[in-house]
Amino acid sequence: MENPITEEYQGVRKEVAKRRAYRIFYSHMAAYIIGNVFLGVWNILTYFIKDDTTLWFFVPLIFWGIGLLIHYIQGVALFNDWWDNDARETRERLTEMHGAKKAVTAKTDE
Repeated sequence: MENPITEEYQGVRKEVAKRRAYRIFYSHMAAYIIGNVFLGVWNILTYFIKDDTTLWFFVPLIFWGIGLLIHYIQGVALFNDWWDNDARETRERLTEMHGAKKAVTAKTDE
C-alpha cells in the first residue's frame, strides 16, 4: 500500500502533465490555423492578382492536418494509457532496484 501523500502527489503530477499536453496541443493547433490562413490568403491573392494558375494551399492544410491529428492521438487521446504504462514501468524499476539493494545488503551482512 502506498503512502496517501505519494498517491496525492502522483495525481497532482498527472494533472499537471495532462494540462501541459493539452497546452502544447492547443499551441500546435493555433499555429496550424494561423499558418494555413496565411498560406491560403497568400495563395488566393497570388491566384487572382498575378493570375497564377495553381491553388496549392490545401496541400499543407492536408499534410499539416495529418500531423496535427497524430499529435492529438499521441499526446492527448492516449495520455491516460501512456501515463499508466509509464507509472507501471517506474514502479517495476524501483522494485527491481530495491530488491537489488536488499540482496547486496544481505551479502555484505554475511
